Amino acid sequence: MQAVSFFRAAICNSSYSVFKLVLENPKNIDFARKVIMAKNESAYNRLSRPQTNRSECLNLKLQTMKYNSFLKKINYISGVDPLTNTSFYFSNISDFKNNILINQ
Repeated sequence: MQAVSFFRAAICNSSYSVFKLVLENPKNIDFARKVIMAKNESAYNRLSRPQTNRSECLNLKLQTMKYNSFLKKINYISGVDPLTNTSFYFSNISDFKNNILINQ
């Protein structure tokens, strides 16, 4: 099953298949993040051009919402904030308190 998802993700460029790969095996997080971020960037670039067709504009907005949703879920699964490269999960309450004190 994972081979089919990988094929669809790599060859067919399917964002859902890439996300499915992460659910099957979290080792694929970096690959999935790169693919979905590239698709999201492409959709934003097409959205920034003057659109003549309203339905195309709406479709692009829906795509960017889907990609952002996938990225948020991937970040949650990984447990690391990609912008700061820090973990936002804590094994116990004392780690949480120490992190709060350090970041203030």
